[in-house]
Amino acid sequence: MPEAKGTFSISSWEGETYEESEGAVLSRATLTKVFQGDFEGTGSAELLMAEAQDSRAYVGMERIDGRLNGSAGTFVVQHSAVSSKDGDRLTVVVVPDSGTAGLAGITGTMEISVDDGGGHNYSFTYSL
Repeated sequence: MPEAKGTFSISSWEGETYEESEGAVLSRATLTKVFQGDFEGTGSAELLMAEAQDSRAYVGMERIDGRLNGSAGTFVVQHSAVSSKDGDRLTVVVVPDSGTAGLAGITGTMEISVDDGGGHNYSFTYSL
C-alpha cells in the first residue's frame, strides 16, 4: 500500500471542560489542522478527552479535505488514543465509504507523532 508522509499544524483549538470530578476531568474540543507534505489539505475535528492523574485519552472524528497523489476529495477518520505510564496507543483509521470525489473508496490508517520541538508528523498508509 502507498504511504504519504508529512507534517500538520493545528490552526485553531476551541476547548472546554464539561465535567470535573474525582477520578477524571472530561472535556471536548473543536480544532482545525493544515496538512503539508505528500497529502496537502485541511482537517476539522471534534474530540472528547479525559485526564486522570498521569493518564489521558481521547476519541474523535475528523473530516479531511485535500489532495493525495493527484486526487482531490474528502474523507473521515476516527481517532482513538490512550497515554499512560504503561505507554501510548493511537489508532487513526479511515471510516469506510466516507471518501468523496477523487478520494471515493479510500481506506487506510494514519500514524501521528510529535517531535522533540512539538511539531506534528503523519504517516498515512492508504489504498485508493
